[in-house]
Amino acid sequence: ANADHKQSVTFDILKEHGPLTVGDTWERIKEVGLRGLTSKRHMKIVLRWMRGRQNIRLICNHVGPHKQFL
Repeated sequence: ANADHKQSVTFDILKEHGPLTVGDTWERIKEVGLRGLTSKRHMKIVLRWMRGRQNIRLICNHVGPHKQFL
């Protein structure tokens, strides 16, 4: 899967089910079987990248595992 596909699937998951924590997002991605995202760590990099491009936003001020994205 190319980078755009990974982002669009992740984006759709967040738009449909969000706000989601990193852990919840990862569970959803595993459910849809997104190839190319091999680990939670990899997914966090994608989320961070999407955030940098303002595709998604961090919606609460929690740190650690309670951060949520939308």
